[in-house]
Amino acid sequence: MRRAGPILIVVAALTSTACRGRRGDERSQMEIALAAADRLYDQRVDEQKLREAQQAYLDVLAENPDEPEVLWRLSRAYTAFAYGYPDAPADTCGSPGVADPALCYTLALEYAFRCMEANSAWTSRLALNDGYISKRVAASLGAREIPCMNEGIQAWTRWTASRGPSAALYLDSISWLSRRLAELNGEEGGPEWVSAWGAGMSEALAPAAMQPDTEAAAVSFETAVSLADELATPRVDRVIYLLARTDASSTQLLREEAERIRADFPTDVSHPWALENRRALERLESFAGEGTDPLP
Repeated sequence: MRRAGPILIVVAALTSTACRGRRGDERSQMEIALAAADRLYDQRVDEQKLREAQQAYLDVLAENPDEPEVLWRLSRAYTAFAYGYPDAPADTCGSPGVADPALCYTLALEYAFRCMEANSAWTSRLALNDGYISKRVAASLGAREIPCMNEGIQAWTRWTASRGPSAALYLDSISWLSRRLAELNGEEGGPEWVSAWGAGMSEALAPAAMQPDTEAAAVSFETAVSLADELATPRVDRVIYLLARTDASSTQLLREEAERIRADFPTDVSHPWALENRRALERLESFAGEGTDPLP
């Protein structure tokens, strides 16, 4: 076999280095663009800034198709829009002139699933299980999918809440994803409120016919609340979906909880959770007055 000469070896090395350099430059450009989009997202208490962040993420995705780092951020942005601005025209979610949070949650979930599909083991197991998420399917997800799962659980849970009992069949899948996320968070050394919240919501949203475990839901919500001490979302969801369902004196409880949340949780524009805290308080006050959660 003829050996490659010194010149060919040098050319090959230079070509390899140049390719690595180009890939590195492309990655660096993507990271710079994502950092700029993230700064817009951090100002999401301003609806226009959130819309600009969404478009910025879409622009990055156009240059980096199926890039997980972009996909989970897009999922996060669409969930923030659906949750934080439920009455705004959902043109950014594909429905010009119409407010449709469920549509935005659907898009958020699609991007989260595309993010998870970078893991071929997950894709294969999901296909073999006819698209249903079981313990074995969820177990195929690893640490790299944590951001995808974080956003997917939130989007799917909100979508399910907006659809009511007809969507209850998805709660088991949400539960398995939440349990797997809790395992991964434990392995990576960082507890996160979403896994506990998802587990609590998967029980609390279940119709009575499914015999939900309200005690397990209460424990999960308590954990989520303790892990998100400046975020009102899990605390409000616990009241709306669990306590009001099981406590006969819920009207007074709701009023008292609304007062506590108004006093305890920051809503000024400088706070990272300003949008979510404002919306959580609006939902709780609406629920206390009308007895329903109009737009989860």
